[in-house]
Amino acid sequence: MSRWSHRSRVVASLALLGAGVSSITLGVSSLVTGQSIEETPPPNGVLSIDAFAQPDGNPLPDPDLRIDRFGARLSVFHQTGRGYQSQAEIDASGRGSEFVFIANPVIYTHITHREGITHDVYLPIDILTSASTDALDAVSTASRDNESFTLDVTTTIPDGNDTRYFLRWGAHVEEELKAGNGGLGISLDLADDNAQLILGVDAIVDIFDPVQYNGTDLGLTERLTLSANGTLSQLLSETTTLAVSVGLTGQIGHIQTPWNSVPLTDGTVRDGGRTADLFPPSRLRAAASARLAQAVPDSRTYLQAAYRLYLDDYGVVAHSAEGTVTQYLTDDFWLRGSYRFHSQGAPYFWANELPRSSALRMYRTADSDLAALDLHEVSASFRYFYDRQGQPSDRSGYVELGYTYYGRSNSLEIHMGTLGFQTAFW
Repeated sequence: MSRWSHRSRVVASLALLGAGVSSITLGVSSLVTGQSIEETPPPNGVLSIDAFAQPDGNPLPDPDLRIDRFGARLSVFHQTGRGYQSQAEIDASGRGSEFVFIANPVIYTHITHREGITHDVYLPIDILTSASTDALDAVSTASRDNESFTLDVTTTIPDGNDTRYFLRWGAHVEEELKAGNGGLGISLDLADDNAQLILGVDAIVDIFDPVQYNGTDLGLTERLTLSANGTLSQLLSETTTLAVSVGLTGQIGHIQTPWNSVPLTDGTVRDGGRTADLFPPSRLRAAASARLAQAVPDSRTYLQAAYRLYLDDYGVVAHSAEGTVTQYLTDDFWLRGSYRFHSQGAPYFWANELPRSSALRMYRTADSDLAALDLHEVSASFRYFYDRQGQPSDRSGYVELGYTYYGRSNSLEIHMGTLGFQTAFW
């Protein structure tokens, strides 16, 4: 897994958090092939506070700006596996190490204007150690460790009781990559608040130094990503909801990970040579998903089932299915378990090796993330509400502990530990 693919997944998971989760959770999202199919609608309102009294007994006016919530998150992500695109510690089969260790502290704050405008602000920092990129250095280990910084902000602007506008903006900085993103969206409450429609568009501009597998520096290049997404949520009964989402994403520019490479052969055996990945200059991706949620009040059980279809013009078709069970043990404790299965095909130009005579004349990649594969992901978590403030909500204080295992049919494994908390000032 490349650092850039990791970054994009972190940004993607933070985008969901920024859109709709007021909590601070220490942990790692599914930063792996096959996105999580969970969708979280944006917040529906703004917390209110009681006015304090001045010494003369008159109430103080509400402040123009206040911090409602503040917190921090520390994520730990450990990956092992082998892939043909990596040159690190190559084994007898020609596959190199895909070892990655990531520590990801995040600072979060939720800010509210007196007019009801809110800002969800995330400041993630990635501290990453990767065997694959370290193989670029002939003598030193300068590429083994890398740090990155991200600013991710979602601004919500209410317009009456049933409409909210969203503004997404941010930036990302690391050693080889600089990126900026922006987006607009709208949320509409429909059918007497029994349905909700969310529409949004986003753009990401990446400017980076495409250092090749052999250390060659080709100078700066860029990539542009545009996406449009829509989600419709409908209350089917007092205990059942259904959400359907569709999305379309287009990319142009330098799409491949520049330091990935494909082994070469002389026609019969590998000769030790390699050639850089080469992708088409554009990519069009589409996804559709559905999620059904069912509450069982008598037993305080909450069930979710989801399915996601993905396809693109590289010939990749992927299917994901996910199930989640949340069980309250008392008013202050719940247990949650989930399982996800994902199956995908490879792009038409994927190969674990290529003949030297023809390699330079074709699109190519040996990236294990893009290979045809199946994966299984199992997770369990435990949450204690130490300050529920009534029914559990985005104002409830809690601590959470969890673990996730992720395994792919092409030998890659990921272990994720989660430790989380949430608190609110108002």
